[in-house]
Amino acid sequence: MITVRKILTSGTILGLLFLISVRFNSGVNAGQYGNPEEPRSGNLLIDKLVSRVANTDPNSVEYVDNLSSSDNHFKPGDAISFKLRVKNDTNETAPHVKIDDLVPPYIEPQNGVYGWNSSTRIIHPEVGQMQPGEEKDYIIPMRVYTNDRLHASGSLLCVSNKAEVSCDQKADEDSAQFCIETPPQPTATPTATPTATPTPTTTSTPTPTPTAGPTQTPTPTTAPQASVVPKTGPTGGIFLVVFEALTLGAGIAIKRKVS
Repeated sequence: MITVRKILTSGTILGLLFLISVRFNSGVNAGQYGNPEEPRSGNLLIDKLVSRVANTDPNSVEYVDNLSSSDNHFKPGDAISFKLRVKNDTNETAPHVKIDDLVPPYIEPQNGVYGWNSSTRIIHPEVGQMQPGEEKDYIIPMRVYTNDRLHASGSLLCVSNKAEVSCDQKADEDSAQFCIETPPQPTATPTATPTATPTPTTTSTPTPTPTAGPTQTPTPTTAPQASVVPKTGPTGGIFLVVFEALTLGAGIAIKRKVS
């Protein structure tokens, strides 16, 4: 009975040790085939930096990794520059190192900077071959859009500018953030409507009616006077009839005598 218990106890202990061993080995293997963070050493490295006014000298600039919204802001039309620092952190010569600097909206480089392509908005600094441990710096001057091109008045635009480096199977990338403060749109002053000057009404002066002078009495034209037949009474009328009859008779007598 004692022997059986010892055997069971020994078997139980061995079983537990076996399970512990399996779990331990499984944990080690899972760690080996996980996705550990890829180290930056032993590769091509690129560091993207953005300029700002130096704290020690307002007339000079210094380069930092990022500028947050609480740092100094750029204004429309301001000059801004970036530094690209490339390092071959390997033990081998990198024969054909290539940089792609992806320029974001709201800024643009000066004309002709490192093969600037306005269609793709990519800058390609010529790097070429890099020896093991070699570093190269590139300064890229740019300028913020003017206010009429930003189309974002009274706002704060924070943008990231990314750069990539590659050679064969080695590659790296980095970004630098900066912020642009756009001024508010000026309030349009309402244009006062000019008051129309009333057109003076022309009052027509009445033509004075000439006062009629004293009416001249027209001089009567003297008409030829007709023979006035004297007015007579009945006696005069009889006398005239007799006279005319005598005259007519005398005329007839004279005519016959002459004939």
